[in-house]
Amino acid sequence: DWVRAAGAFDDGSLDFALVDSSPRGCLCAALVPKLRPGGVLVLDNANWYLPPPPGVGPPAPGSVAVALGSPGSRVPENRCWPRFVEATAGWRQEWTSDGVQMTMLAFRPS
Repeated sequence: DWVRAAGAFDDGSLDFALVDSSPRGCLCAALVPKLRPGGVLVLDNANWYLPPPPGVGPPAPGSVAVALGSPGSRVPENRCWPRFVEATAGWRQEWTSDGVQMTMLAFRPS
């Protein structure tokens, strides 16, 4: 339902999107075209789905080494995360950590 709801927004119409619900990968992938240039996607618990960059706070439990759905992933059948990674390859990312959870902010290029 969340992924279908994202489809109701026009492409380039959102300033930001906060994702803290399942199915996060498919929802994130669906929201990419909905963000305007300069828009921000905030992904809570990002380290459970995408590998965090080195040096971001203390290591968080449950962090993955590769994006879910990628070769070597612990969840190989998920197709949405690789689509999201590809679609946001040129986006600036900022990661935060409290040592337990990690949040990623992805900034769509202007």
